[in-house]
Amino acid sequence: MNLLDDFQSSHAVQHDLQFTSQGEFGRVYLDEKLLYSIMSNLLLNAIKYSPSGTQVTLKIEGDPEQIIFEVKDQGIGISEDEQANIFNPFYRGQNVEGVSGSGLGLAVVSKCVEIQKGRIEVSSQVGEGTRFRVYIPRLNKDAIPLMPTEIVD
Repeated sequence: MNLLDDFQSSHAVQHDLQFTSQGEFGRVYLDEKLLYSIMSNLLLNAIKYSPSGTQVTLKIEGDPEQIIFEVKDQGIGISEDEQANIFNPFYRGQNVEGVSGSGLGLAVVSKCVEIQKGRIEVSSQVGEGTRFRVYIPRLNKDAIPLMPTEIVD
């Protein structure tokens, strides 16, 4: 499972996909499949709700307590009133008419983050884009039964 390869090959023509990383990563104990589900849903949404030719960025930051994953787009945005509901199953915003979807993606993301004892934040402006930040704590290898995952620059 290589998320960047999957997205670069299938979406690079339509969007300017950027990847940056900073900080220390080393060995991180997390669930690779849950992380893939989180990041693929966030990246697919960023691409789906952004005009062709705009930039979609995945940024990963490592610090002593946590790993932070940020997905940022230049898409349609989410109104402040709707941001409280976007993680509810089957919820779809008012401005997504004409864009296919079930309203389950962000509910899945939220649950996958919760399972890993993390948290997710959203900031968005209608017409300007959206930024999701996912915080996954660095856990001791004995804290939960997960396989170590290497995050490389």
